[in-house]
Amino acid sequence: MALNLYDYHTDPKQLLYYDRMELIEFTKHRDIMCFRNNDGNIVVPGNLDLAHTGNIKLPDNLEVGGYLTLEGTLITELPTGLKVGGNLYLNYSKITQLPDNLEVGEDLYLQGAKITQLPDDLKVGGGLNLGYTQITQLPKGLKVGGFLDLGETPITQLPDGLEVGGDLYLRNTPITQLPDGLKVDSDLRLQGTPITKLPDGLKVGGSLILSRTKITELPKGLKVLGDLYLRETPITQLPNDLEVGGEIIGFKG
Repeated sequence: MALNLYDYHTDPKQLLYYDRMELIEFTKHRDIMCFRNNDGNIVVPGNLDLAHTGNIKLPDNLEVGGYLTLEGTLITELPTGLKVGGNLYLNYSKITQLPDNLEVGEDLYLQGAKITQLPDDLKVGGGLNLGYTQITQLPKGLKVGGFLDLGETPITQLPDGLEVGGDLYLRNTPITQLPDGLKVDSDLRLQGTPITKLPDGLKVGGSLILSRTKITELPKGLKVLGDLYLRETPITQLPNDLEVGGEIIGFKG
């Protein structure tokens, strides 16, 4: 039987009611204060740690001010209208899909989860970790405020206009090309991919790692504010308009 967050009859969880305030006492976790807002939705001002608690049924429109941890649970779906102000931890969970209108203020961790796709209206203020998932595509117009980790996934292409506020990890993926208009504010890591070409005018805010790729030449107008890694690539010459703010490492031309 699923455990309802506000079901005080279910052992070993206890829910004690106080006028307009509710105290959820988890025997293996810290005490958690929560209340209902004017819309009748449950709000947890701080963190909500439900790791390894079994099958949890969360209420729709739940709001968590801090982080929400669901790692190690048997939960397979999240409630609609979920809002998390901090990080949302779903690593190696049994979650197969995310609800519409999901809002995560900081990082969303889905490494090794059963997820295969993301909703079009997903909002992530920080990083997004999808490493070791079976995800094959990203929604159009996705904007990630922090890092985006797609390492070790079967993804083959990225959407046009993708914006990544931190590092973009694509290591050991089958991706063969990057979209026009890609924006990466920090490192772009392409090592171990079969990619053969980069888009003209690509600008990387950090380092560009091309080690162990099949790229034979660099594009026109390439700008790298950090280091450029060319170890174990077939590149033999550099374009005249190449701009690198750091060092060029591994070039043997």
